[in-house]
Amino acid sequence: MTGPDSMTLVHSALALPVGAALGVVHFRSLFRVTHLLLAGRLRGVALQCARFAFLCGTLWAIAQWGPLPLLCALAGVLLGRAHVLRSVS
Repeated sequence: MTGPDSMTLVHSALALPVGAALGVVHFRSLFRVTHLLLAGRLRGVALQCARFAFLCGTLWAIAQWGPLPLLCALAGVLLGRAHVLRSVS
């Protein structure tokens, strides 16, 4: 059994900070969506769809590099979520 090749490691190293930035943007925009929906503005639904599409599209693109970069990106998203939750509290 062989380990991951060098490009997989490079992609994984890039995917972690990209995932963290993606997580921060995704979860910070949730605050805006919540306020729009509570105000009864339908623009919040469009923003929610855009948030979800951007997250899925970016993760899909990273998944084309392989499973290890995808896992690193998902870990980055969770780190971004933790950062946003810490800054809100």
